[in-house]
Amino acid sequence: MHVLRLPGLDLDLRKELRLTRTAPAIESGLRGAVAMAVPIAVGLAAGAPALGSVAALGCWFTLLADIGGTYSQKARSMWAGNLAVSTAILMGGLAARIPVVTWLVTFAWVLAGGLGSLFGPTAAQISLLASVMFLISSGVIGPVNSWFQAGLCLAGGAWATLLSLGVWSIHPNRPVREAVSRLYITLSTLLQDGAAAVEPAVDETPWRSQSLGEFTQQLETARQVWAAVRTKRNGLSESERQLLIAQENAQQSVRSVVAYIETLGVIARDLPDLRATLLQLTTAFATTAGELAASILKRQRPAAPVTMEAALANLNDVFNERRTATVMERDEYRTLASFAKFMRHASLLAGQFRRLAEVLGRPERIRLDTATMFPGASVPLTRRTNAGQILRANLTLRSVPFRHALRVAFLTVATQAAGSLLGWQRSYWIPITVLIIMKADYGGTISRAIQRTIGTTLGGLIAAILAVGVQSVALQGVLIAILAFVAFTVRPLNYAIFTIALTPLFMVMANLLDEGDWRVSLLRIGYTVLGGMICLAGGYILLPDWERTRLPAQVAKTIRANLTYFQKVMGLYISRSGASAEIDQVHRAAEVEDANASAAAQRLLAEPRHQRGDAESWITLVVYLRGLTNSTTTLAEHAREISDGSALPGLSELTAAIAGALEDLAQTIENKQKCSTLFQLDKEFARLRAEVERLHLARLQERSADADTVTPTVSAVRENTFLSIELDQIITKVNVLRDATERVAGSG
Repeated sequence: MHVLRLPGLDLDLRKELRLTRTAPAIESGLRGAVAMAVPIAVGLAAGAPALGSVAALGCWFTLLADIGGTYSQKARSMWAGNLAVSTAILMGGLAARIPVVTWLVTFAWVLAGGLGSLFGPTAAQISLLASVMFLISSGVIGPVNSWFQAGLCLAGGAWATLLSLGVWSIHPNRPVREAVSRLYITLSTLLQDGAAAVEPAVDETPWRSQSLGEFTQQLETARQVWAAVRTKRNGLSESERQLLIAQENAQQSVRSVVAYIETLGVIARDLPDLRATLLQLTTAFATTAGELAASILKRQRPAAPVTMEAALANLNDVFNERRTATVMERDEYRTLASFAKFMRHASLLAGQFRRLAEVLGRPERIRLDTATMFPGASVPLTRRTNAGQILRANLTLRSVPFRHALRVAFLTVATQAAGSLLGWQRSYWIPITVLIIMKADYGGTISRAIQRTIGTTLGGLIAAILAVGVQSVALQGVLIAILAFVAFTVRPLNYAIFTIALTPLFMVMANLLDEGDWRVSLLRIGYTVLGGMICLAGGYILLPDWERTRLPAQVAKTIRANLTYFQKVMGLYISRSGASAEIDQVHRAAEVEDANASAAAQRLLAEPRHQRGDAESWITLVVYLRGLTNSTTTLAEHAREISDGSALPGLSELTAAIAGALEDLAQTIENKQKCSTLFQLDKEFARLRAEVERLHLARLQERSADADTVTPTVSAVRENTFLSIELDQIITKVNVLRDATERVAGSG
């Protein structure tokens, strides 16, 4: 049930307050508390608490510029953030002399900062922080002391950087451990979601969340961090050996997880009496992946996967019992063949987890293959362009980032000018609110407005109580350290909760600056609500760019990425060749486009209802494209069993028909027209299915005479039974994609 409804919008307030699965950042909280406490304490000891607050402000913004990565990456981002924020104080103070000049400089500064997103998340974060500090400086710091305040901010930021990279630098491989640990946390999440597949009342696609798309990016990040951290070329240390094996094992394991869950859906439908046992095994796999993640992060020997081994042995006993049956019908034998395939996937996944546990427990006994010791950098999906090319290409109203930067700059200056002309006290909080809340997509703006308003309201009330109850300057300094600890600790969990701690933190700092009393907290709440309303109206009116206009191109691109992946995998079955490195590249491309399409669909759902178009059909397209990727990945894993025999009759024709259908769908979405040809995939599949049934009958005849001898027919049944099942599912998904495509094409 939706908790909050607005005209034309479906909003669930619980979603905005939902915690992520990330653990609280205790270490980050302690670092923030120490960093903020030192300049405050120095200021109090010197009898100038206001100066200590300015330096603490520099600490705060510099710590926010740390978005992770290696220590060299952290150093660059924090130093850049410190310089940018200090420069913003200087420029804001100097521009504050004449209002018109202030507005013009603000527009240019915010517009330039808005384009920072073109150059990655680090540049975007630093640009946002610098713009916020510019607005604060132009509102409260005059041109006389702007140089001095900028120097204090620079000193505070330098202290925070040294603390983060010096005293707080515990292990050189810690960034890699964090990156690799996240891979196994994601695997655990996928398996937890996959456990729902054995429940009869659950739809077939709940587990296919955006976690798979996140895994692709997480793996790329882990590789980049590992390559950046490791500097020695004369061999691997024990710790590096562990992390490299864990990282490469994760890439193999995610494919095994996808294949396992796809096969799980088949076997759970065919053998409903085994749902409880299947659920037990899947949950055990998820628990094991989580334990491996914790072991990697904490540098601990993992516990033996007793639960996983017991659940696998239990299910293996059930399989062996059913396999010994001497008399079987054809459908029973087909189900047994599917069961055997599931057990092979389960055993493969268990073996991967088992090997990693062995590596983490006794790394000195594990030798690295030559090909694994120094893996080459992954091939980029697109060619990198230089900064000048990126900037020139986006200096047009057709560019979404440029339109957004213009929108934010205009609303920021408009609210800044309105507050100045109306003589409102501390009105700079309104443009700051606009700057923080306004997002490129309307749904993101709504979400951030709700979170910011809730957080500021609750935090403002807390700040008002603290302002009345805590009058001692020394106690206020202690409060700043405590609130900084809380803010940085809960920051990864939820933005609204982060804001609840952030608001009283800045209100207490304002008290040290003699900026106000408890009534100032209520004023900030009012300004935040007003700023949120302005963002919602401005995002709807000023240069709107609705997702439905961009979604067709993205979905068509996703279809073609899946088409390429499908053709490459089916080529293995047709040519009877082993897996190639090219499969990994096209798989990654398909995963990236699936993630992009999923994010676009989520943005579509967050927009006003009358702007969405046929949202249900778009969501269907995105969900079933993800399903198509998963089925293709399952076939890629199944290709390990390819024998030297000939391809199944009709396989080439069916592959060509599916490929043609997918290309037709992509063109239909791009051109917004009916499909150009009729799909006859079921007719093409009939020949292949008849051939598989012939193999089953032949094998049943063999079993009646000799059930133990492994014959060519056995190999053919093992290879082609599940191939036909998965191709049948792919045809079903393509047919669903066709129906959804015709609906969106017909709706215009």
